[in-house]
Amino acid sequence: MVEAQMQAYRLDTGNNVATIDELNTPDYLEDRFDDTDTLKCPNGSVITIVNNKATASSAGE
Repeated sequence: MVEAQMQAYRLDTGNNVATIDELNTPDYLEDRFDDTDTLKCPNGSVITIVNNKATASSAGE
């Protein structure tokens, strides 16, 4: 899901997503962010953007 929205962002803006915050808009994944503006997988892993890829890591990492 996140990778697809990253591709949509690239098509819309002509730029790569630098941080996950750029997808926290109504056009992309705003409804998936929690109250602390964190995007998480169903298993609780936090999603971030690293080297133009979506990565999931445990909250403690």
